Amino acid sequence: DGPQYGEKVGIYSSGLILWYISLGERPFDRVPAEVVAEKAARSGLRPNLEPVRARFGPEFADLVAQAWHGDPPQRPSAGQMVELLEQLGQSVSKPSVLRRSG
Repeated sequence: DGPQYGEKVGIYSSGLILWYISLGERPFDRVPAEVVAEKAARSGLRPNLEPVRARFGPEFADLVAQAWHGDPPQRPSAGQMVELLEQLGQSVSKPSVLRRSG
């Protein structure tokens, strides 16, 4: 039997998707997927969080880092991810609407 994949693998993938959406670029775009998978599993390879941290702040970057935790049981559940994202969304100030004068 092969390895069993569960919710925590999906959480890892969610972290990658959040990183991708944040920066508009694919993580490890120039590296073959097999190499990325191997290095991520065995060596803890993760995309650079500094651009995410600089653009969206430490709370969002920390959420992404939690999703990538090297010990899958330490990753948040899907429900926890939703809660954390909602909390972050509420803490972000709403952009002001510019009024045009005519």
